[in-house]
Amino acid sequence: MRGALVGLPNCGKSTLFNRLTGAHQHIGNFPGVTVERASGTLRGHPDVELVDLPGLYSLFPYTAEEAVARDDLLENPPDFLLQVLDATCPERQLYLTTQLLELGVPTVLALNLMDVAQASGRTYDLPELEKRLGVPVFPVCASDGDGVDALADALCALPPVRTGGLLSADSPLGRLRESFCGRVETLSLPYPAEFLFSCAVMGEEKPLRGLPEELLSRLRAALPDDPVAELVRTRYDAVDALCKGVTADPARPADTATRRADRVLTHRVFAVPIFFLLLFAVFFLTFRVFGAFLEDLLGMLLAQFSGWADAAMRSAGVADTVRSLVVDGVLAGVGSVLLFLPTVLSLFFFLSLLEDSGYLARVAFVLDRPMRRFGLSGRALVPALLGFGCTVPAVLATRTLSSRREKLLTVLLLPFVACSAKVPLLTLLCGAFFPHSAPWVLFALYLFGVTVGLLSTALLSRKVLTGSSGALLLELPPYRLPTLGAVAAHTWERGKAFVKRAFTVLLLASVAVWALRSFDTSFRPAPQEDSLLAACSRWLAPVFAPLGFGDWRLAAALLSGLSAKEAVVSTLSVLFGAGEGTLAQTLQSAGALPNLPAVLSFLVFFLLYLPCFAAMGAMAREFGKRRYAVAAFAYQLAAAWVCAFVVYRFAVLLE
Repeated sequence: MRGALVGLPNCGKSTLFNRLTGAHQHIGNFPGVTVERASGTLRGHPDVELVDLPGLYSLFPYTAEEAVARDDLLENPPDFLLQVLDATCPERQLYLTTQLLELGVPTVLALNLMDVAQASGRTYDLPELEKRLGVPVFPVCASDGDGVDALADALCALPPVRTGGLLSADSPLGRLRESFCGRVETLSLPYPAEFLFSCAVMGEEKPLRGLPEELLSRLRAALPDDPVAELVRTRYDAVDALCKGVTADPARPADTATRRADRVLTHRVFAVPIFFLLLFAVFFLTFRVFGAFLEDLLGMLLAQFSGWADAAMRSAGVADTVRSLVVDGVLAGVGSVLLFLPTVLSLFFFLSLLEDSGYLARVAFVLDRPMRRFGLSGRALVPALLGFGCTVPAVLATRTLSSRREKLLTVLLLPFVACSAKVPLLTLLCGAFFPHSAPWVLFALYLFGVTVGLLSTALLSRKVLTGSSGALLLELPPYRLPTLGAVAAHTWERGKAFVKRAFTVLLLASVAVWALRSFDTSFRPAPQEDSLLAACSRWLAPVFAPLGFGDWRLAAALLSGLSAKEAVVSTLSVLFGAGEGTLAQTLQSAGALPNLPAVLSFLVFFLLYLPCFAAMGAMAREFGKRRYAVAAFAYQLAAAWVCAFVVYRFAVLLE
């Protein structure tokens, strides 16, 4: 048995999905978090599959993620529907219910956030609501699990199918619907007659295939001048009639906490400075306080473990080649990246606090006007902020954007946003070469990358992808105090992915770099300078010489960064034979990064050059055409080289 979870964005659908299945679908207090379908098995019932679909406001989609949900419902009809509604504002949620009931699929409603609704004074007559809807209704609180067990038990037994939708026949459009449905029900069609009537009114042609053209022509001729507006009004009239006497809208105080906060956080003058101040606070706490302290502790443990492993293998008589592979390859490479795990976890923790509080939606609203100068709307901010974590889900999040033009511009922007995989090298070099101002330098680098990306989108929007961004339609959720469990879950999932990459991609990359630098072109043991890696990288090194760093080992590290950006640190540790504590000094003493201009140039190029292969694959899929992807990647490389060259020359003049 297969069921589908549907609901408006930000109604708690993915949170409930996680409760019902034990999955770890990403959740957040802003619209557009779920952009792809996810599936899981109902806890305790392995024969019941649940599919979490992207949020949608209507079965007649406006955005790409709404189309994903609608198409899945129509092309893979589920055995039952579970609609999740925000109990604090049912009138807006039930509009979708009027459409879902027309699909003729057994339906269950889950009134989520009941604790918040009750705290605000809203009351429900649930038996009467069930009677009017004709479907089961369950009050739940997905965040703490209240009511979830009863809902899960009910899903195992299919509820009856409601016969007939909620729309009244006492209107010109209602009488047309009754006449149309009476004729269609005599035909053998894959969709119910009421849904087909809505499709005909809304101009949705695909489900209407198979209907007699004469029937459609007569219907369209009889429709009023603006049938879409009339149908929408009829639906909202049905919702108003449904809610009357079933739920009471609480008397809201004139000055709520959310309104008071918004007066400051969305202020025309102070909103943008507050946003940048909060971002800097996140960077300072991450790189200067919590991350730095925990990093020192983990560094001591890793150093002791590496020394113990080396001594143990020496005493056991392990061959020098094997010992070198383990100590100089695996432990030096993977350990140098794992050392930054506390910093990455700290960054994820603070970003999750901003995300779950509901603040990010306000930032998108505040920055909508300035971002339009660069060809984007405020909705592009959500994928951009996700890009601080990882570029791949950020690219997928662009599916929430309504126009293909804005989607492509946002995809082009994302590689310029420094993802968490770049944190190890940025932290290492900034902490070593700018010890007293590392947070400021890191903050400046992040802003520099975003600025270059925005300037690129502005150029492309005026010369290549011309047009205008659509209007910003964004739900502003209420502020909520982030729960420790949800923030910890976000941090844990992202940290687990970081560690998984360290023991998969980075482990393979470290071993490969060790092998390439230990053998020559004839696969015989050779000094590092005569190795296969050196021979290949020396061809590339002259490209970086004008940027102030022409060492072949740096070129090799940048190449390894295409597999995973964390691999740059592990590769440098292997090639220079230095741990994290001495790597920066080794780079300087070896002449690889001889001065601060070279350090800045290397940082800028690393910040802006191509993302990892996984991100490039995601970008290529969203572009759709190979030539677009090739052009985008070529532009990215050129922009990185030019920016690094300008920064290097400017820094040399100031030195």
